[in-house]
Amino acid sequence: YLEPGDREQYERYIGMYFGGTNFWPYLEDGGRSTWTSNDIWLDQGIELTPVKGLSIRGNFAFNFFNQTTQDVASRVEIVNNDLRNPNDMINFGFSGNDFINERNDYNQYYVINLVADYHFDLPERHKLNTMIGFNQEWGQNKFVRAQNNTLINPEITDLNATIGMQQTFGGSNHMALRGAFYRVNYIFDDRFLIESNGRYDGTSRFPKDSRFGFFPSVSLGWRLSNE
Repeated sequence: YLEPGDREQYERYIGMYFGGTNFWPYLEDGGRSTWTSNDIWLDQGIELTPVKGLSIRGNFAFNFFNQTTQDVASRVEIVNNDLRNPNDMINFGFSGNDFINERNDYNQYYVINLVADYHFDLPERHKLNTMIGFNQEWGQNKFVRAQNNTLINPEITDLNATIGMQQTFGGSNHMALRGAFYRVNYIFDDRFLIESNGRYDGTSRFPKDSRFGFFPSVSLGWRLSNE
C-alpha cells in the first residue's frame, strides 16, 4: 500500500510479476514448445549363393516418420512499478501476441537394392570379377500447419480455445530414383588391372524427356611393387 487503508486496492496484484528487465516471467509463463516424434526403420535383406562363385544379395528398407509439434506463446501480465494508479497497473511487458501453432509432418521412404557378384574360375594368373545391380528409391512427405491467435485462457492450449485470426498452411512433395549398374574387373598376374563401371540412372527431379542418363567409366592400373 501507499497509504494506510488502501491495501484493498492493491491486494489483487499480490503474487504477480513486477515490470523491469527481469525475464523470468517470460521463461516461466511465456509459452512452451512441445513435440512428439515417431521414427520407425525397417531393413530386411537376404543373400543367396546358388552356385560356386555367384553371390546374390537383396534388401528392402523402409522409414516411416511422423512428428506433431505445438508452439504456444502466452501473454504475461506484468504489474507497473509505478503504484500511483491502482486501476491501471497491468501491461504485457515484453510478451507479444499470444497464439497456438500446431504442425504435423508425415514422411515415408522406401529403398530396394539387388546386387549379384560372380567370380570366374580362371587359370592362376587371371582374375575376372563381375557385378550387376539394381537400385530404386522413392519417398513422399507432407505437412499441415495451423495457427490461431488470442487465447481465451493461457492454460487451455487448444486451437479451438482462441478468438483471434486463424491461419492454415500445408505442402507436400515426392521423389523417386531408379538405376541399374555394372562393374567388370580383370587382373593379370596381380600386376595389370583394368576395370569398367557404368550406371544407368533416372530421377523424378528432372523432366520426363531428360530423366535418364548413362554414366560409364574405365580405369587402368599397374602394380609396380609386383614387378
